[in-house]
Amino acid sequence: MNSGKLNKYILTIVVLVLILPLAFIGGIVLGGSVQGNIKLTADSLSSWISALATAAIAVLTFILAKETWYLREAQTRQLAQLQQDAIKPFIDFSLVHCKASFHLIEVKIANYGQGIAKNVKFKLVNVSEGIDGAEKNPIVKALFSLGAVSNGISNLGIGQVYKSFVFGFLDVIREIGEQETFSTKFAIEISYFDIRNNEYKNIVLLDMSSFEGTIEIGGGDPLYKISNNLEKIVDWMNALTRGSSRRISVNSYNNADRMRERKSIEVNRPGFPRHFPSSGNSAFQNPLAIAA
Repeated sequence: MNSGKLNKYILTIVVLVLILPLAFIGGIVLGGSVQGNIKLTADSLSSWISALATAAIAVLTFILAKETWYLREAQTRQLAQLQQDAIKPFIDFSLVHCKASFHLIEVKIANYGQGIAKNVKFKLVNVSEGIDGAEKNPIVKALFSLGAVSNGISNLGIGQVYKSFVFGFLDVIREIGEQETFSTKFAIEISYFDIRNNEYKNIVLLDMSSFEGTIEIGGGDPLYKISNNLEKIVDWMNALTRGSSRRISVNSYNNADRMRERKSIEVNRPGFPRHFPSSGNSAFQNPLAIAA
């Protein structure tokens, strides 16, 4: 038994309890009037006034109890709605540009709700006119070739995102033409459950005409470009260490090499004496000694 039926039963009982005294007093008045024995004395008049006042208070009490009960029922419904919203998931289905290339399209399935989504299913609602069925539409065919779309997702956590490459616009245009590509329009019905097995459904409209005329500037996503350049640097570094020893071949240049280079420069300098007199001095016999 739900709370609405229970509230109706309790309200019916309260109404009967309040009506019984009024019915009893009304029966006494009706019976006395039929017999013709009613005499309005001072005591009986005060008694009737008290009875009418009691009946009026009973009616007002009934109205107050009714409003209080309705207010309690509204608060109960509001509290139940807040509890349900606290665990309610919301699944979004969209097509976005891939960071690797502007012409590549990815499907993005995300849970933007406050709870975990279970048993997420996707169903094709309709396909735009001009395409001969969903099985011949390369965009729809590419979408439902993914296992997550055709078979569904068992669980999708709060803030969790599923992404996968679907198709490239250049390939689709080459297959069915530009006009039919950008005129493709279809809807996806999404059904899913929360942790209390409450079912939710929403429909997402996918219109390829929204991609027509879109222009990219700046050469793509900066983060993707940085990662791509870092990957090239890593490949270049790996190429330097190829071989069994995995060592980098380095031509070292030490202090002795610098001294020899300096002496060679001095010897080849214009004006440096090429002929020396014979002497026992070794400095004149060896030009490098003079340069040293």
